[in-house]
Amino acid sequence: YLNNLPQNIYEIWAYAFSEMMNNVMDHSGAEMVSFLVRQNYLNTEVYIADNGIGIFEKIKEHFDFQDLEEAIAELFKGKLTTDEHHHSGEGIFFSSRAMDSFFIISSGKIFAINKYDHSNVIDHVEGIFGSTGTIVFMCLSNFSQKRLSEVFNTFSNVDNGFDKTILPLKNIFDISPVSRSQAKRIVNRLDNFNEVILAFDGIEWMGQGFAHQIFVVFAKEHPDVSIIPINMIEG
Repeated sequence: YLNNLPQNIYEIWAYAFSEMMNNVMDHSGAEMVSFLVRQNYLNTEVYIADNGIGIFEKIKEHFDFQDLEEAIAELFKGKLTTDEHHHSGEGIFFSSRAMDSFFIISSGKIFAINKYDHSNVIDHVEGIFGSTGTIVFMCLSNFSQKRLSEVFNTFSNVDNGFDKTILPLKNIFDISPVSRSQAKRIVNRLDNFNEVILAFDGIEWMGQGFAHQIFVVFAKEHPDVSIIPINMIEG
């Protein structure tokens, strides 16, 4: 299915498929994994499904998070792995941004990112995609001009590797964030990065405690981490 594709697209698929399949083998505890490749003139799609614990539930249990939403919030940041001795936690982050469309379906939640950098977390009815395990869906145009090296370079540099991330706040909070506890969820593990972009798209306002915890408390404790807010509404 892939041999006749341009080299830049082949490299993206080789990386993304390998990373997602390795996640199943190393983290899911699944007894079965299956995959489906669909291709037409314009696009190639790949589905990978397993019957394991479920990726969001795995992250929640491993890090002792309170709920699945907190686990998914960490997934947006990158550098998250339940086996740090063998994995860097970069696979999902870079694979999702190399694809035109990328979905993870598990535990009643859908984690979605597309080529326009629009990301979302969606609830789905249990049973539609199965009650256990994980499904990964990836789609890429057969004519894409993307190069894997460019995707890496967007969030990396030569000296420090994967040192930049972007966090869409609207996908983490159903309402405008107001509290320090919400801010502490956001800044968890951000000291692993040198530059953090906080995207305020769809956030109409934020509470004083939330802002103070991020832009004063965290900033003073971690002066080497640059917090860059974008798309804030003037008020």
